[in-house]
Amino acid sequence: MKSQRKVMVVLLVLLTFGVTAQVPQKIAYQAVVRNADGTVIANESVTLQVNFRKAATNGEVIYSELHNVTTTPQGLITVQLGAGTVASGSFADIPWNESIYLEMLVKRTTETEFISMGTSQIVSVPYAFLADSALTAASALNGISSLGSLGNIAYSTGIAWAPTAQVSVMDSTVIVSPKPDHDPEKPIFAVTNSQGQVVMAVYETGVRFNVEGSSTKGAKGGFAVGGLTNGKADVLGTPTYFQLEPTYAQFLFDQTAKGAKGGFAVGGLGGTKLSDTLNYMIIHPDSIRFAISSTLTKGAKGGFAVGGLTNAVKSTANNYFEVTPDSTYVVNTMVSYSDMMVMGTVTTNVGVPEPPLADIDSIIYNTVRIGNQVWMAENLRTSKYSDGTPIDSMHFYSSSYPDSTVVFGNYYSDSVLAIYSGKNVCPLGWHVPNIDEWLTLLTEIGGIDWSLNSTLAFKKIVEPYDSLISGIYNWIPNQYVIYTTNETGFSARGAGSTSWDILYLKWLPPFTGGNAYFLINSATLQMVNIDGYSGGVTIEEFSSGMAISIRCVKDK
Repeated sequence: MKSQRKVMVVLLVLLTFGVTAQVPQKIAYQAVVRNADGTVIANESVTLQVNFRKAATNGEVIYSELHNVTTTPQGLITVQLGAGTVASGSFADIPWNESIYLEMLVKRTTETEFISMGTSQIVSVPYAFLADSALTAASALNGISSLGSLGNIAYSTGIAWAPTAQVSVMDSTVIVSPKPDHDPEKPIFAVTNSQGQVVMAVYETGVRFNVEGSSTKGAKGGFAVGGLTNGKADVLGTPTYFQLEPTYAQFLFDQTAKGAKGGFAVGGLGGTKLSDTLNYMIIHPDSIRFAISSTLTKGAKGGFAVGGLTNAVKSTANNYFEVTPDSTYVVNTMVSYSDMMVMGTVTTNVGVPEPPLADIDSIIYNTVRIGNQVWMAENLRTSKYSDGTPIDSMHFYSSSYPDSTVVFGNYYSDSVLAIYSGKNVCPLGWHVPNIDEWLTLLTEIGGIDWSLNSTLAFKKIVEPYDSLISGIYNWIPNQYVIYTTNETGFSARGAGSTSWDILYLKWLPPFTGGNAYFLINSATLQMVNIDGYSGGVTIEEFSSGMAISIRCVKDK
């Protein structure tokens, strides 16, 4: 388990770099100052020492300054780095083109020494700072060798920055154009894969996309989809206007022969006459229609297939795929064997609220459906088993602060589980989840390989950092808990853990804020660790005598 041993916790957030014709020698920073227990240090004067170190975290201090500030009621301080009281060095002489590390130290008025809050590298340096320190000879142009023409983009020559007319920004248009002596066999613009093969290229006469397939290529004109074998496209006979392999889709258009009524159709011939054509897909300027049969006749297992219509009349079968101006409906299973890009919110049966639940103490809990399971959306805080028997005080800990218990729940040792007590600590119809039920949950929200990238499951299961009751925060703030989505509605909070002090025969106060630990119903000591320090989820063992949170799952 992890505990808080620092006197203070400081969250630093880089706000902004100003860049003008004159390089500003200051950087805006904000910080939240906290005690070790996570409470903010409000309305108090503190001294902040900022050290800029070169090359390493313990490297030479090339500049140092002091700031005397007073925290807000929320513990917030705001400083301008470069505008403090200089302790050593010069801010203007910081070599920004080298590795610079920032060390923050804090001292309260009641303390005599500064406490270091850690050192981290500044990985994003304002371009104007670099230009000012590394290209002083061209400082009037911010490091660019010449101004060039209106709209020119600067690029690196390997020695300096220079303007080029090949990429220009004119009003709201970005223009990419070749040089006058450009070889038409080479692309004007290209995208390559990790093997250096051209995936997409724009030529003098057209655009080409390449996908893995056979060695047959489409022409460098119109629009082509073909196979990757080298970095250039070949012209083989008739120009390929659209080609997809394998096996096999191809669309050929003749400028002299027009489709019906200005639309686009995919169909098959039902006989020897053109009038026997069956339309499987029709695109008109105002609509798109796919027609399939509801019979058991299937297309071949390959390429792209649309089930056959019995005649050319519009199908009266159910709409299996329908697009309206405000919604898209898919009736049956949708499968993707590659990435799906969604720019908005995807809502499924994950995170659907269920009716509230009452325990034997009449405490009400929110519940949520995640996949085929229904979970409590809050930590258990009962003091009785489901049959009304009081839980022995040696087997659980309840905070003396009621608001803290409402936020984080009670802490239970493994001895309250049914395998030890023979009783159910969860409400009737609910139980402490076993390892398989936890794995079902994590697989539902993070995929079958959730443990390889548990950050995804972490984001979906964790309640974002916030003050909930009387200034009680659900997590210690860091980069992971601030940007979670909690789209599952599980709402994990950093309740931490407590332990039984054998020497004094009492429970120690819990270490809260950094982790959420949940008990697993197992013959061995297992728990789920939702780690706010690393932004991950793991299943671990824990020590006997340790008390952690319980989430109940509904019986099936």
